[in-house]
Amino acid sequence: MASELGIITAGIPEVDECPVLTRLKAFLVDQGTHATLEHTFRDRKGNPIDLSPIFGPENNSVSTAEAGGKVRLRIKEAVGRGLSPEQNPLWENPAWDYAPSMGVVRATLDPKIVDRRGVYQLCWAIEDANKKILCVDNAIMSVEASLFAMDINNVMDGMGSLTVQELRMTMMDSSPSENLRLDDIEFGAEQILLALTRPIDYFNERPPPLGYKFSTRNFPFREAWRKAALAHLYEFAATNYRRNHLSYQAGGTAIDDLNRFNEYGQASKELMAEWTEFVNLKKLELNMMQVSGHVGSPYGGMRGF
Repeated sequence: MASELGIITAGIPEVDECPVLTRLKAFLVDQGTHATLEHTFRDRKGNPIDLSPIFGPENNSVSTAEAGGKVRLRIKEAVGRGLSPEQNPLWENPAWDYAPSMGVVRATLDPKIVDRRGVYQLCWAIEDANKKILCVDNAIMSVEASLFAMDINNVMDGMGSLTVQELRMTMMDSSPSENLRLDDIEFGAEQILLALTRPIDYFNERPPPLGYKFSTRNFPFREAWRKAALAHLYEFAATNYRRNHLSYQAGGTAIDDLNRFNEYGQASKELMAEWTEFVNLKKLELNMMQVSGHVGSPYGGMRGF
């Protein structure tokens, strides 16, 4: 068992101090660390699922072998496409039931997964003694940049996803004290990670095709990526404010504190315009690089007599 220092749980998003248990759970793992994820299986209403009938008595250890049940965890890069294991790897990571009566399972991550920063899709599964998958639960994970990767090339090449904290600092959304009106952070980690994956999908799908696709592990255009992620976050906020907007009067005072969708929408539109212009120019450049060059000749090195 890993020490408690290496146990990583997904934070529970809150809105007005009320937990939102049905959102996608987000794990934040530092690159190169020995990390053990702790995940809670919940039903569609957010209540923990009692897994003890699958795994037997609870003993906070690896008990699946005795009862016949099994916890499985598969991990892949969030936007990866293709059948090549080298370009789009799929990891089957060992996992076990930790507190089955409360739906809690754990998995110590393969060091190869946490050695390169990026955004990853997680899929937890509960398998019975007959090897039937009874249920699955999806999550998302960010391997955040550090200088302690096993392969030093994964540090020096500068490749990999932007970090959640990097985007928070850009938006001044690192702490409730930075949001005087909300008295809370505005965006959950799961929203930030979703906003980081969408620009990569857009870049890959935008014509002309290049013959290869980028992922969050190797997308090299960081400043443009940052602006696109912010554009999506502001779009999320504008949608939320627009849906919940209601102006009213109370005690002779006009209340209109959710009238912010125009400002967020305009900020999103401006950043998105910069992003789409960048993508159009960059993909044209990369496409032209594939069809331009020179052709050698066997006579090129010969001189006349």
